[in-house]
Amino acid sequence: MRISQNLIYTPYQNDLQTIQSDIYNEQLRMATGKNLTSTSDDPNSAVKVKNYNNLISKNEQYQSNILNTINELQSAHESISTVSDDIYNIRNLAIDATQAGSQQSLNTLSNNIKGVLEDIISTMNRDYNGILVFGGTKTTIQSIKNDFPTSKGLPFEIITNPPTSTNPSGMEVKFYGNNKERVVNKDSSGTEVVNITAQEIFGTNGTKIFDSIINLYNLMKYDANGNPRTSTDPFKGDDQKKLDQYQKEITDFIDIMNQSASVVGTKLNRLNNLSESMANQNTQLKAFRSEYDDTDFAQTSMNLSKDQAVLQYSMQVGSKLMNLSLFNFL
Repeated sequence: MRISQNLIYTPYQNDLQTIQSDIYNEQLRMATGKNLTSTSDDPNSAVKVKNYNNLISKNEQYQSNILNTINELQSAHESISTVSDDIYNIRNLAIDATQAGSQQSLNTLSNNIKGVLEDIISTMNRDYNGILVFGGTKTTIQSIKNDFPTSKGLPFEIITNPPTSTNPSGMEVKFYGNNKERVVNKDSSGTEVVNITAQEIFGTNGTKIFDSIINLYNLMKYDANGNPRTSTDPFKGDDQKKLDQYQKEITDFIDIMNQSASVVGTKLNRLNNLSESMANQNTQLKAFRSEYDDTDFAQTSMNLSKDQAVLQYSMQVGSKLMNLSLFNFL
């Protein structure tokens, strides 16, 4: 029988490589904090970690949707509150008109109303993160221009038509958006409406309130014949009745605006609670994943020390093997 040193060296080298591989893997676990350095380490645990990663990734996407929705709704809530204050100011200007002779001229009050109306339109045309908040599903300037090429590409615009007996200023507010709802996925089984429509805020077609404001403006700016009022021109005839009517309409819309703000506030509370719940769920999922995926530093440190000791001993044994000769086998 032929005796070769390979019979000794080959198993020794294989064992040495195994020990060095174990040391490398333990060091990798210590460095990365991950228990699974490859799928082959523990296939069952690797599958569980992958499933947890998928659940966490989906939840993070849903949570991102919710946070974006919360931020957009907060922007909408702020805009509605601002516009509500503006409309309240218009109502006060209408009240002042009943005492125009002792305070301000109707012409001055009408100019103030027009200025507030322009502020309202500017507020309602604001965007959040590039999204036109009150345009319905028309969320970009281009999406509006596609349907209304001559518009500015904004949801609301004040235009001037030829004067008529019922609208001597020719002023009109056009709404170029739509009143469709936009939704996002809030979880695996449900959606959430992102927006509040212009119609919910401003009435029919999203412009009804502006008709009342423009009627009020025309009443203060022009007399019954459609001529501009002078600085001392008071109300005459049915002017006071019309003023009372427009003032009531505007007051009613203030209530609607407050209701709209309340609806948005309720959505915000619900979504904030959902976001918190989803964050807690992800924390639990990560804790479950950690049991399979994260390094047990105490155990890994012990294993590393043991493997290093075995390696040192093996190297000592190997140095002795190198000195063996044929006489050792006889």
